[in-house]
Amino acid sequence: MIVAFEGVPGAGKTSTAQLLAAELDAACVIESTHNHPFLESVYRDDARHDLQVELAFLLLHASAWRAIDPAALTVTDFTPDKDMLFARDTLTDPTDMDLFTRAYDRLHDGTVPPDIVIYLQATPELALARVRHRYEHDHHRRFEQTLELERLKRIERQY
Repeated sequence: MIVAFEGVPGAGKTSTAQLLAAELDAACVIESTHNHPFLESVYRDDARHDLQVELAFLLLHASAWRAIDPAALTVTDFTPDKDMLFARDTLTDPTDMDLFTRAYDRLHDGTVPPDIVIYLQATPELALARVRHRYEHDHHRRFEQTLELERLKRIERQY
């Protein structure tokens, strides 16, 4: 069984997934951002490498998702749907979106969806405050410091 958490950045997905996995003695799969090759351009609204950013996240997430044993109890802080949601927000070029969609479909062909998805709702204002606060304790998330309230509002609408 796969239990997945979703929500805007700063909603508490990772913390909640880790707590639940520990309580249930389950495997825990956490989104890995430190391996992302284009991390610095993730949340900037200036010149970015949108397609490369979204494809890199897709590859990281799909690889982690394919490694999940659907017969084991696993808790995650993301779902495959997250990649499509962020791509719809970020990729404005239809050719880029088409390429992303084809890659997404190919990489997730044959994978199982989560059995349970829990959406952690947090206002964009609260989520932004949490993102700013966690940077003080985790400098690996430096890229999130450029996250803007409007982007969180767009992501929330996508969900």
